[in-house]
Amino acid sequence: DKNKINITIGYNSHPAQQHIRVLKSIARINKNLKSKINLILPFTYGPEDEDYISEIKNICFKNNLKVIFVTKHLSEIELARLRLSSHLMIQTQISDQFSGSMQEYLYAENIIIVGEWLEYPDLENSGINLIKIKSFDEINHLLTSILKNPEKFKDHSAITKIKDISGWNKNLPLWNGLYY
Repeated sequence: DKNKINITIGYNSHPAQQHIRVLKSIARINKNLKSKINLILPFTYGPEDEDYISEIKNICFKNNLKVIFVTKHLSEIELARLRLSSHLMIQTQISDQFSGSMQEYLYAENIIIVGEWLEYPDLENSGINLIKIKSFDEINHLLTSILKNPEKFKDHSAITKIKDISGWNKNLPLWNGLYY
């Protein structure tokens, strides 16, 4: 639906992604705004924990949240379409090592919300706009602002900046240097 904002939460099914804490905060946004979002949960890899998935489904059902579970392995084209169909990514897992998935969402011009406990010095030093939260309680207020004016939060220069950090032109000479 072109009139809705697609919000991706994490990038795998592991509980360390903290989906439940994110969903409980999203559940508290205004009913009118809630109707304007689709939640995307990429569960293409990670543990298959039926109790965890059931708890997520119950939270979404009880709070009238529309959620799409992506569970089948995606081709590279399908994965690119997933990234491009998303408008906002919430990255609040317990720890991270410069997620390639998050970089792809940045390249697809997603607004990115991250937990401030996750450090991304390369992104921050390049000036990429990551919206940091200290607690999960901030998500519902932040989403309310973003949903009212998403353009205000977009970083249209993220494509160029992420290319400068992770692009082939930047990394091929470094990789070649390892072997020659």
